Amino acid sequence: MALGVLAATPVASLLPARQLRAAAVRLAELLPAGFRQEASLETFVALGGLSRDEAAALRRRQLAQKLTSLAFFLKQLGGSSVYEIAVEGREHVAEALAGGRGAVIWIADFVFASEVVRQAFHELGQPLTHVIRPEHGFSSTCFGVRCLNPVHMKVGRRHVREFVVFDRDRPDDARRRLEQRLGENGLISLLACAYEGRTLVRTPFMRGKLQLATGAPALAFKMGCPILPVFTRPSPEAPHFTVSIGSPLMMSGTDRRAAIMEATEDFVARLAPCVGTHPELWRGWSSLTE
Repeated sequence: MALGVLAATPVASLLPARQLRAAAVRLAELLPAGFRQEASLETFVALGGLSRDEAAALRRRQLAQKLTSLAFFLKQLGGSSVYEIAVEGREHVAEALAGGRGAVIWIADFVFASEVVRQAFHELGQPLTHVIRPEHGFSSTCFGVRCLNPVHMKVGRRHVREFVVFDRDRPDDARRRLEQRLGENGLISLLACAYEGRTLVRTPFMRGKLQLATGAPALAFKMGCPILPVFTRPSPEAPHFTVSIGSPLMMSGTDRRAAIMEATEDFVARLAPCVGTHPELWRGWSSLTE
């Protein structure tokens, strides 16, 4: 599939964004239900409180958004600029950097979010040091990680200071690099999901519990820097987006575990209305548990 995606790049690079979006929506209607969906239909019903018909329709819209995101990425792979971005809350970045300890940017895991946020900070003149996994990109297979994902990273490097690859066998390498960047009063970013870190917490969300890796708040606590939540939302005419940078998450006291939980719960409280507004864009459905 990844090789087929790369083969489609010349066509995608020539089509206007509106036509790409329409093609992605049409393809989502033709593909089998559940295609490339991480969360089961039962998750949407039991933990999201949806009827089976509502859940099926939502999953179909989610697939359309994922395919649209892929189509827009292919357009960028062909050298074209795609996203038009407005930024809210840039004063929170200025205030954080004025403290001299950098900041951790915790990006809510929505479709489009990672690329859009990285571009937004690049346009602010504050490119991010972004944490990724080896599987980041087109494929999680050994061949894909070695041969295909570097193509994906090449496009992403246009808008970041650097990528830091989290190697599960050598986690201290990434940790030292991130601490170095924060020590230089830089900005580092991670997705808020169940995969960006080794320690997970579960906090109430919807009708279940949401699993989140705590690498971002743990790093902010250790380095004594603020952690800023970031949310993206599309206009009706995507690829136009608004990136909203929130005030620092609550993280008080000297007890490490309590401070991490406080920041995580604050993040989840701010996440809830965003998921309610755009449930088809949220990629965290697969991280919901009973």
